[in-house]
Amino acid sequence: MNKATAFLLSIGISSMFVVSCNSEKKAKTTGKDSSAVVSTAEDIKPNDTAVDSTFNINKIAVSEMELGTFPYIEFPKGMVPLNKPLLRDFDKIFFPLEGVMTPVEGRSWKSFVTAENGKEFSLPLFEKSYEEAILKLGAVNVFDGKVSKAELDRINDQATYFGEEGSLNYNNSITKAYVIRRTNGDDVYIQFAGYSAGGAIQILQKEATK
Repeated sequence: MNKATAFLLSIGISSMFVVSCNSEKKAKTTGKDSSAVVSTAEDIKPNDTAVDSTFNINKIAVSEMELGTFPYIEFPKGMVPLNKPLLRDFDKIFFPLEGVMTPVEGRSWKSFVTAENGKEFSLPLFEKSYEEAILKLGAVNVFDGKVSKAELDRINDQATYFGEEGSLNYNNSITKAYVIRRTNGDDVYIQFAGYSAGGAIQILQKEATK
């Protein structure tokens, strides 16, 4: 083999080595980009927001507090029922559980609330008093806000009790809903809402599990 032939052969080998290295580098780069874009079935997880927006009573801590006599909550100091509270042995009331109007059945108690004669109604006191009393019983807040029009339209034909004693103004008032989970399943659902001149509260207790 003469020097010219050896020189050309050396150039050819060097070129092949460079091409090989570049190809390997490109493959590694491409592989890295691909792994950042492509997701496997194991990588795809459920939408946490969607999961949290679905009410699950099993996620509510059980309260072992002594509740006393139904409906368990007294009127705040300086406040009285506007009319005679409505008491039913069996009823169906919709509660905005995680924002979804959900029917719950059991015995119920409903009332409009106003200030005693000669006193001005205080919305902050109304909300603070009820919230403190409810939380002391081991309740958990499951909604705090205005119920969407879409939700109200969806249940309009079923919620035939709307407008009766103790009805809440879901459209214009902030509704606060709570659940007291009990060991034997006779869970207590409470919701209330107020405005500048008064408020309303609804309490329902499910029948104990047999």
